[in-house]
Amino acid sequence: MSGGRGFKKHPDDVIQSAVNHLLTTPTSSIMSSVLLANESQSFDEESGVSVLMTPPPLLHDHAPINAPPPAPPLPPPLPVGIPAERKRRVRNFYWKPIPEDRVKQHDGPNLWTLGGTPFRIDIRAIEELFGQHEDTPSSTGGKSIRRGQASGKDLSQQITILDSKRSLNISIFLKHFKKSSESLLEDLLHGHTGVFSVESLRELLKLLPEEDEVKNLQMFSGNPKDLPLPDAFMYQLIRLPRYEVRLKALLLKEEFFPSYTVMKHDIAIVLTAINELLNCEELHNVLHLVLEAGNIMNAGGSAGNAVGFKLSSLLSLADTKANKPGMNLLHFVALEAEKKDLLAFPEKLLHVQQADRVCVDSIHVEFQSLSRRVDDLEEHIHTDEELLTQLQSLLQSAAEALEDLRISIDELQREGDALIDFFCEDKDIFNLDECLRIFQNFCSKFKKAVQRLVVLISRTSLSSGERGARDVGGVSAQTPEGVGGQAALVGGA
Repeated sequence: MSGGRGFKKHPDDVIQSAVNHLLTTPTSSIMSSVLLANESQSFDEESGVSVLMTPPPLLHDHAPINAPPPAPPLPPPLPVGIPAERKRRVRNFYWKPIPEDRVKQHDGPNLWTLGGTPFRIDIRAIEELFGQHEDTPSSTGGKSIRRGQASGKDLSQQITILDSKRSLNISIFLKHFKKSSESLLEDLLHGHTGVFSVESLRELLKLLPEEDEVKNLQMFSGNPKDLPLPDAFMYQLIRLPRYEVRLKALLLKEEFFPSYTVMKHDIAIVLTAINELLNCEELHNVLHLVLEAGNIMNAGGSAGNAVGFKLSSLLSLADTKANKPGMNLLHFVALEAEKKDLLAFPEKLLHVQQADRVCVDSIHVEFQSLSRRVDDLEEHIHTDEELLTQLQSLLQSAAEALEDLRISIDELQREGDALIDFFCEDKDIFNLDECLRIFQNFCSKFKKAVQRLVVLISRTSLSSGERGARDVGGVSAQTPEGVGGQAALVGGA
C-alpha cells in the first residue's frame, strides 16, 4: 500500500503492535501516543478491516508535541478527627452516641480512648449511596412541597435529637389528642384530670427520653420551632418542674380510686364466700359422706379409719372409677347425697363460685403497690409548695382509702385463717386462694355428676319399663325418679 493509506494488518497484529509500542514508550509520552493512535485508526470500506495508521516516530530525548500537562499533585491527607465537609445532603444515621464525660471517666483504656488506625472516608461514595434528592420546583407556582410538612419549612434546617423510634412513637401519641402539644403541657402543669387516659399516661411515661437524650435536649439553645414536633414536645416537657413526678401523680389520680373500688368489691366477695363455707351444713354433710365412703373403701389399710381428709382429696373423687361404665366415686357420693336431700348445696355457695376471678394474693400485692406509690409521691413533693397545694386533696383521700383497705385486708386475713383452721389445714402451706379453688372445682364437678346421673337414671328407667309388664290399658309402668331410679342404676339391668 502507498501514500496515507497505511498497511493492512491482521487485527491481532494490530493489538500486539499497540501493546509493544506502549511498553517501549516513556511514561510521559504514552498519553499522546494513544491519542494519535486513536485518531489514525480508520475503517477500510473495501475490505471491512480496521486499519491502524502507524504513528510518526517519537524522539525519546524531547517532549512529544502536544503532550498533556502533568497531573496536579494529590491533596494533603485530612487531619484525623476532622470530618470532611459534605457537598450534598444525605440521610441521617440514628444512633445513640456515648456522652464524652462517660468515655473520659474510665481510668483504664477503652475502645474509644485507644484511638486506632486513622481512616480516610470516601465522602463522595457516601453521597452517592445515601444522598437525598433535592426538591425541584413544582409546576403549580415554583414552590417546593415537602411530604407531611404543611408549612414548607426546609427539613434540612431541622435538628433531630431523639431516637428515631422514640420520635415516631411520640408522633403517634400526639395524634391521639385533638389538642395542641402546648395545651397538653399546660394540662400536665396544672394537674388537670380527664385529659389523659390511664393508657395514654402509661404510654407517655414509657416514651420519656433517656438520660443522654435529656442532656442533649437541655443543651439545645436554638429555636424549638426548628425542631421536629416530637423533639419540640419533649424539649418543652422536660422544662416543666418535676415533669416525671407530675406524670406519675396524674396516673395515680386516674388509677387509685378505681383500684380501691375493685379491691373493696373483691374483698367483700371473698369474705362472703368464707362465711358460706363456714356455715353451709349441706356441704359439711357431703364432706362427711365422702369421709364415710373413703373409710369403707380403705378399711383394713393404713389409710382406713381416718377422722378427716385434706381438701385436695376432693379433686380425686372423679378419678376413682367404678365397675359400671361411666360411673365413679363422685357419682356415688351424689347418689348418697340425693337420699339425704343434699344435692342443692352448690346453690348455697354462689359467692364461692364468683370468687374464681379473685386472687387474694393479688389483693395484698396491689395494696402494697398503692401504698408505696402514695408514699413515694409524698416524699418527692414534700418540699414543693406548688405541688403540695395541687395534690394535697389526693394525698389526704388516698391516705383515708388506704386505711380503710388495710382494715378490710386484716379482716380478710383473720377470716381466711379461721376457715383454714376449720378444715384443719396447715396455714403455712395451704392458703385461702387454694381453698377457694378446690371448692370451686368440687362444686363444678359435683353439678356435672348430678346431671350425668339424671341421664343415666332416665336411660335405666326407660329400659326397665320396656321390659316390664304393661298395665291394663297398654300403659307402660315407669320407674319413678328418686330412690327407685337410683336403685335401678346401681343394681343395673
